[in-house]
Amino acid sequence: MPHVLHVITALPVGGAQSQLYELARHRTALGVDMSVVSLAERGPMGERLAALGVAVEGLGMRPARLEPGSCWRLARLIRRRRPDAVQTWLYHADLVGGLAARAAGVPRVYWNIRQTDLSSAACRWGTRAVARACAWLSASLPDAIVCNSQAALGVHAAFGYASGRLCLIDNGVDLERFRPDPDAGARLRQSLALPAGSRLIGLAARYHPHKDHAGFLAAAAAVARARADAVFVLCGEDVDEGNAALAALIARHDLARRVRLLGSRTDMPGLLAAFDLAVSASFSEGSPNALIEAMAAGTPCVATDVGDCARVLGDTGWLAPAQDPPALAAALLSALAVPTAERARRGAAARRRAEDRFAIDAMLRAYARLYAGYPALATPTPTASTSRP
Repeated sequence: MPHVLHVITALPVGGAQSQLYELARHRTALGVDMSVVSLAERGPMGERLAALGVAVEGLGMRPARLEPGSCWRLARLIRRRRPDAVQTWLYHADLVGGLAARAAGVPRVYWNIRQTDLSSAACRWGTRAVARACAWLSASLPDAIVCNSQAALGVHAAFGYASGRLCLIDNGVDLERFRPDPDAGARLRQSLALPAGSRLIGLAARYHPHKDHAGFLAAAAAVARARADAVFVLCGEDVDEGNAALAALIARHDLARRVRLLGSRTDMPGLLAAFDLAVSASFSEGSPNALIEAMAAGTPCVATDVGDCARVLGDTGWLAPAQDPPALAAALLSALAVPTAERARRGAAARRRAEDRFAIDAMLRAYARLYAGYPALATPTPTASTSRP
């Protein structure tokens, strides 16, 4: 069975890491064996990968520093593993892992890009420099460059990446795990000691500037003033009571009694199915896993109009401009104001869209073609209309 070695910058809980985990979980269906190397530490996702029986190694590097010798250390490791292909994830791993794989004589190298904003406002100068180096090498170093959004294709082609190497593979969701659950809302309300009539507005995102928790909470404050039944449920890495910056934001908006912080969770299918509305408030995204997973759970969604969010939602949800809390609040209030039957219709439509466009089987078929040497090059498709408040 062919062996694909995956090299990733780090293994916290995140979107790229979650998709890597899904590839590992379905590696038999892919027809490949897998191992994983993190340039940094093994991290929490490394432990989950190891629990699947995947060999995981953390090199303890500081990838953002591109320390001298990093490439050669990794090349020696790759040479020992003798993989048939190397798949790298995120800019620093694309650069270091790609060079190391070629130095080790690996016949096929694939990069993986998840970002859509390379502006100085969204990226550190070091990350932009690494991305620029990748652009210079993109015509010769990788055999293909996987993007998970059409927005990323356009952004990176404009940034100088070789457009002929770019291909689109959409994120895939396990439709058996993420599915509607009519009783999930009642269970979550009971566990949080909330009234039966409360409306649960969920934000599932790690604490990171791009996720714009500050903007979401500013919008939540406006919604809370207009809707006494609104409760905001936040979960993700560092989204807990120990996060002083997040606690200060909640206090500033007087939301202590209206916000629940759940931290990292392993029961995301049930949580997403419990929400009345799921929100993506980011100002920089490619194709958010949490949005697709919420749709698969039959939950109507409100998202900021960044990356491929409009293409993901189609006409099933509501859009608002990024970094515009009043507009996000208006979208949330519009969604809450529609009759229960209409929200249910939107949720059912979201589930169908996830089934039609973002099933994990489609993602696995695309990666199988990639690993067989036949990447399906992306072609632009019209973006479906999406409801705006």
